[in-house]
Amino acid sequence: MILVADAIFPELRGLSWDVTKTPEFFTLAKVSPSGVDIAASLSAYPRWHFSLSYEVLRAGAEGELETLLGFFLSCRGNAVDFLYRDPTDHIAERQVFGVGDGKTVAFQLCRAVSDYVEPVYDTANEVIYVGDVQKESGYTIRDGTVSFTAPPTAGKRLAWSGNFYYRCRFKESSIEFQNFAFKLWSAKTVEFVTSRKVFAP
Repeated sequence: MILVADAIFPELRGLSWDVTKTPEFFTLAKVSPSGVDIAASLSAYPRWHFSLSYEVLRAGAEGELETLLGFFLSCRGNAVDFLYRDPTDHIAERQVFGVGDGKTVAFQLCRAVSDYVEPVYDTANEVIYVGDVQKESGYTIRDGTVSFTAPPTAGKRLAWSGNFYYRCRFKESSIEFQNFAFKLWSAKTVEFVTSRKVFAP
């Protein structure tokens, strides 16, 4: 496999229902001498932790074992980041990401979880709407930022549909596989965590 930072984590058979997804914020919390709780948030957006468990990985030239193991090896453990498509959370449907003011040309794509909104940086199959009209041209998308050649009209709502990925790294530099039957393996704990990309100017 080629060592590529934008490789997509493989979707494999054998994944159990034991999937864990954990948002983590960085917060300083203390209790004052008077007993008042004081908290300061150090991050506006969470770091996401994923834990997957594979009950059965078939060994062989086309097996899931070689696919997952090869992917981990190509990432050099936790040295190289990759893209993960969460099967339960990867679609944006007419997601509003801004409102035109007649001056601004660059807008960050985002996705909403109920009333909470966070940016997305790795996207695919994007469709951009200005007002209720799909825009066929006149913009580019790079690292989740939409840049229009001309600023959208003031008051026009901007929305997008498409897919997004989580940029992740494996949590550890090693991973454990268990051989429980002939040509059948398992990987009880495959953990990774989101990683922010350093964007080029």
